[in-house]
Amino acid sequence: MSFITDDFENNIKTFRNRGINDVAVFFRTNDEVYNGYSQIRAMNIPGVRIRIQGASECELFRMREIFSVINWLKRNGDNVINFENDYTKNEIKNIITSWINNPNMVNWDAFYLDFAYTMVLDYLNFAQSDDEVHTYSQM
Repeated sequence: MSFITDDFENNIKTFRNRGINDVAVFFRTNDEVYNGYSQIRAMNIPGVRIRIQGASECELFRMREIFSVINWLKRNGDNVINFENDYTKNEIKNIITSWINNPNMVNWDAFYLDFAYTMVLDYLNFAQSDDEVHTYSQM
């Protein structure tokens, strides 16, 4: 049984031509999810990133975009957050922006990178409100 119509690839191309870059495909059962995923993946449509979103707990850190930001913060964990001239804010913004604009990362989801940056900004806002020294690893 085919879960994806024969026109799926043409629909994706039509969406792209109209400036639509995100498409959701909904399935009712786990069997349909796995079969549909296999069929979409077998189409090997250039520039398509396939992500399965289940109804179970969201493990956001498993998204490569979120993981990459967290991993970068851990690798630079000993750096002290510098609020002067928004140094830390701008440093992290520049890193994430470079990932968004990197041609080798075209299938990365800018939404999740933006989301990670929003979480960074939220932490920076919190950290700036007290007199303690904070490091990147605490974000």
